[in-house]
Amino acid sequence: MGALRPGEGEVAELKRMRVHPELQRRGYGRAILRRLEERAAQLGYRRLVLDTTERQVAALRLYRSAGFIETGRGEVLGFPCLFFAKDLVEDG
Repeated sequence: MGALRPGEGEVAELKRMRVHPELQRRGYGRAILRRLEERAAQLGYRRLVLDTTERQVAALRLYRSAGFIETGRGEVLGFPCLFFAKDLVEDG
């Protein structure tokens, strides 16, 4: 599963990316992420942002490989987190 949350202006936040543990490492996460990026662009967003905890090693690998750039570190609800962003590119 995954969701988009409207941000300010042309920015949307990627939220709730999850793949059931028994179904991980089969490309579902990448497919969900790709579809969310497409949908965000269709809705007029030009940038996606997200945060994830340091412990989410697979998520960190996925986001980095998909072109997300680390923009900072901090805490969310007491958990050490990394913040990422990606500019969406329009086709054509």
